[in-house]
Amino acid sequence: MLPLRIRFASAFYALNSNFRACAVINSQSKRTITHQKDSRSKPANPHEYDDTTLEQDETEPCASDEDDLSASARSKMFEDRQAIVAEMLRVNHAGELGARQIYAGQMLVLSKSSVGPVLQEMADQEKKHLLEFEKLVCDRRVRPTCLLPLWNIAGYALGAGTAALGSRAAMACTVAVEEVISEHYNDQVRVLLGPEWKEEEHLRKKFRQFRDEELEHKHTGIEHEAEAAPFYKALSSVIKFG
Repeated sequence: MLPLRIRFASAFYALNSNFRACAVINSQSKRTITHQKDSRSKPANPHEYDDTTLEQDETEPCASDEDDLSASARSKMFEDRQAIVAEMLRVNHAGELGARQIYAGQMLVLSKSSVGPVLQEMADQEKKHLLEFEKLVCDRRVRPTCLLPLWNIAGYALGAGTAALGSRAAMACTVAVEEVISEHYNDQVRVLLGPEWKEEEHLRKKFRQFRDEELEHKHTGIEHEAEAAPFYKALSSVIKFG
């Protein structure tokens, strides 16, 4: 059998592939939105996102380029936007499934420990996220990724494996994963700010809500000494950079 650390690294890599796919979709989407400003950069504080500039931009009058397009061109742009949203939902659904499995694996080991109630609370919130995405992919007829079985296994192995190394290691895993997920949600919120995405306002608000809740999980992990885990930097690097 492979050494324990190698198996954990493989699980990290599998989950991170899903998160990185979302970054690619967001990058492609941003190129279609020419009115967004450079002021929408990430804040200096890596633990928070400032929505002030986002909300200001939402109120700025901006004429849509679609007004001067033919019916066929508008139809094509609509189809392109729907494809982008479908990919966002597909990736987010898989990511939330992985997050649920991570907490399930951690609870298997640490449910009766001092951090058990904290992990359970975060796990319950991830279940709500997953249920929301299951409804969205169903309502919008989005085909889930064929890699769902992999997320199930990799997420559970990652959660149980880090928990077996102690509560700090489990929290270090939480911090690393939630930071990546919250960054992706924030990128998606920015993409959906354009006037051509007005009909997706509900989706944008939902992504923003989930982003803030993932950030709460990250802060909770830090409060429970995640950064004191001996392999914290290495684990974070594997999650973020694969």
